[in-house]
Amino acid sequence: DLISVPTHGRKGLAHFFEGSITEDIANHSKLPVMTFKI
Repeated sequence: DLISVPTHGRKGLAHFFEGSITEDIANHSKLPVMTFKI
């Protein structure tokens, strides 16, 4: 199994205030995670 998750590639204050769901998934998943920029 593989989890595939899109990312917006936010940086700076946008990332600080909104956080990153993709990053949380990648850090906490027991399955491999593939990310791709949209």
